[in-house]
Amino acid sequence: MIRSLFPAALLLLAACSGASQNDAAAADALPPGNALPPPDIEEVPPSETEVVGEGAQAGRPTDDWIGRWVGVEGMVLNVAARPDGDYDLAMTWSLDDSGTFVGRADGDSIAFERGGQTLRLRPGTGADTGLKWLEGKRDCLYVAAGEGYCRD
Repeated sequence: MIRSLFPAALLLLAACSGASQNDAAAADALPPGNALPPPDIEEVPPSETEVVGEGAQAGRPTDDWIGRWVGVEGMVLNVAARPDGDYDLAMTWSLDDSGTFVGRADGDSIAFERGGQTLRLRPGTGADTGLKWLEGKRDCLYVAAGEGYCRD
């Protein structure tokens, strides 16, 4: 009895497989290795978030510093990206001194000129700023002991 069911099962299986002469002809039209040809893809322009200013390098650690940083006694730092890949540093570093400077990323710091000196803005903690009022802060930038800015 099993022998009589076997041919019927094969016939049923072949009917359900959906294979036809058209499928076989389509398979013969494929390139060697049966790989499908690549689809026609139009070149898509980069999105606004992918466009970076000339000379800028995507993913620099200093790009995370963009925004407002607060020190003590009115000390404030605003870091803004420039189209050329540099930064605008608007800062008040004492009760009497403020200004805006162009900074350039240099590894894990931003170098800028102030008062005829090349200074560097570096990442650190409140302890690195040398200011006891910022002692417990963990996300800070500092120029030198006594000049630092942190995010709350």
